[in-house]
Amino acid sequence: MMDTHELPALDGVRGLAIILVIFYHSAALIRWKGPQGSLAVSTFGFSGVLLFFVLSGFLLFLPYARALVVGHPWPSAKRFYRRRVRRILPVYLSVLASMAVLLAGSGNLTATRGVSLGLAALLMHNLSTNATTLIAQINGALWTLAIEWQFYLVLPWIALAFRRWPRPALGALIIGGLALRVLDAAVRAHGIAVSMTAPGPVGVLFRLCYGYYGRYLEVFALGMGLSLLYVVWHPSRRLALWISGLALAAFGGGFPACSVWAMAFLLQPGVPRDWTWFVFGVWITGLCFALLLLVALLPSLRAAFSFAPLRFVGMLSYSIYAWHGLVFLFVRSLLPALAVSMLVSAVSYYGIERPFLRR
Repeated sequence: MMDTHELPALDGVRGLAIILVIFYHSAALIRWKGPQGSLAVSTFGFSGVLLFFVLSGFLLFLPYARALVVGHPWPSAKRFYRRRVRRILPVYLSVLASMAVLLAGSGNLTATRGVSLGLAALLMHNLSTNATTLIAQINGALWTLAIEWQFYLVLPWIALAFRRWPRPALGALIIGGLALRVLDAAVRAHGIAVSMTAPGPVGVLFRLCYGYYGRYLEVFALGMGLSLLYVVWHPSRRLALWISGLALAAFGGGFPACSVWAMAFLLQPGVPRDWTWFVFGVWITGLCFALLLLVALLPSLRAAFSFAPLRFVGMLSYSIYAWHGLVFLFVRSLLPALAVSMLVSAVSYYGIERPFLRR
């Protein structure tokens, strides 16, 4: 969901992220069944969205990091928003229009669903229970785009806080994000729908601060912190090799541990340790991905992420992400579904996405 080719290896990282997401959503199409009726290991594939969040934090904050550290001109907020609009909306609105046509063609486009699609067009569907439910039923992957978009809206102003209070700003962002994780645990323990429909100022404040799925600010902050590190620190070749090895080892141990942790929650909901995953698991998984991103940034192992097929998948990743849910609704066999998703995404990228990016 980023649009820079400054670091080619990061296209490979995006490719890895979308593969994780597709692996998660493919579980229903795989006939090999696990403990809960789907391939159990695929339940952690949802973590691919956390890798996208870390990448967004890194790449979108990188110009601000260079302005803060190197003295580059301060990025224009107007230009930032214009680029985000061109990057996200053309493909996204095309997907929503297709969803509206499907609903109208099947006679299911009610007034309530029309309002929900309107909120989705404004990338505010995570603020409404009805809109969230509709998106989940038709194209569930779109839930993250509201969170990404709302992060885009506040990022230039978060960057100003870094400009004025550079040292405490990142810590405040992570601590504030973790505080929302605590809210996440509390909400899920007591019923999210009740909180989403709470009347009066409490309900409005809750929706603005939390939405339906949380804000993931602490995960974005990991990428932002890494962008600062990338600008500040240029280690020697030998030191970079050691750092790459240590980061890769930490990721190699941490990611499987987080997957076991997440599956313990996902496959056994309601057990007392649920809150630990919601409060700490998301952030620690994001930290594992930040370590992986560090490996991709350092010269020692950068080539591993520059593998051409992986980079190609990464280049198409946003279109794949936006369209594959609709494809999976109609194509119920795994390999044909993947093939059609790639074809539709390639058409979307070359016909919709890239022309707007070139502007």
